[in-house]
Amino acid sequence: MNSVLIERTPVGAVCHPGHVLGHIDIPQAGHADAYSFDLGGWLTGFESAVKHAEIHHASRLLRVAEVNLARPDVVEHLRGQEGIQSRMLENAARCGFVACVSVIGLPEQFELRADAVLEDGRRFPLGIITGRRRLLRPDVSPRLQPVTPFYIGRSGSTWLMHLLGSHPEIVMHLRYPLESPLALHTLRTVETLAQPSNPPTRADVLRFRDDRHHAASIPLYCRQEDARSHAWMRREYVERLAKWGLETVDAFYSDLAEAGSKADARFFAEKVPVLPGSAELFAELYPRLKDVFLVRDYRDVACSRRAFFDDINTFAGVVDDVAARLASLLDAWRVRKEHSHLLHYEKLVR
Repeated sequence: MNSVLIERTPVGAVCHPGHVLGHIDIPQAGHADAYSFDLGGWLTGFESAVKHAEIHHASRLLRVAEVNLARPDVVEHLRGQEGIQSRMLENAARCGFVACVSVIGLPEQFELRADAVLEDGRRFPLGIITGRRRLLRPDVSPRLQPVTPFYIGRSGSTWLMHLLGSHPEIVMHLRYPLESPLALHTLRTVETLAQPSNPPTRADVLRFRDDRHHAASIPLYCRQEDARSHAWMRREYVERLAKWGLETVDAFYSDLAEAGSKADARFFAEKVPVLPGSAELFAELYPRLKDVFLVRDYRDVACSRRAFFDDINTFAGVVDDVAARLASLLDAWRVRKEHSHLLHYEKLVR
């Protein structure tokens, strides 16, 4: 079964008179046997150069594609056309871009927005991409299934975890106040390593090869590779990473269950601070996920964060931080609300 079906794309001319001119070449509508797809073309600005193209799902930024690839064919195409200024031709010298966009963590039916961002900060829409995808389902059956509270810090998660940890069939790592985020760390590692890379430079290759303290998408995984290697990286590699992640998490919590005299445990509990895509990633890799969205009056959350974290100096900064995290929580809730439990902190403490 194909992994992605692109149904509607913005392929074609892009024109915002006086601001941006370009053409989206890919993706074409159709099937792809991979967990990603490519967006590419060229963009040039009339006055301000185009800095990059962005791909968004709801409030989440998925991918940035720098507009810096040489496109001499575009310069030749534009030269001599009416209304094309010399500044625009200069901007067009390196106006090409390509972005490899992962669909892991997206809904089965998805809609993405593509924007052009100018050097001066202004942005203009490039179009909408819609599609359907097959969820990532590794060939592994974990013994323990997660019970996962998604939350914003200072919403009462420590008390909720105390209650969950007292259940005889739920195992968790007891280390106040954070517990061990092994599942979150492992699954985010899977997501990071499964990300396709944009066209790599020589510096990228050397940095990834030599830097032991840096893990990211590898330069091999981009559309410039030969077709066979490219196809293997975009599907087989991703499925192997996911299988390793699930087996690692299951091994850790199974050992913890044995050590804690909970040999009959059926679940593990781990709280997950709301991060872009975190809830969606857990739900994709654990189809039987039991998730709780823990909410609290966000005026109280902001006040509590201001009092608790000494490194945040202004209340305006706290409010902005809470608002950004709340946007991610709402995105996840809209996807998961039919399958999740909404828990109010105020009701919990009563």
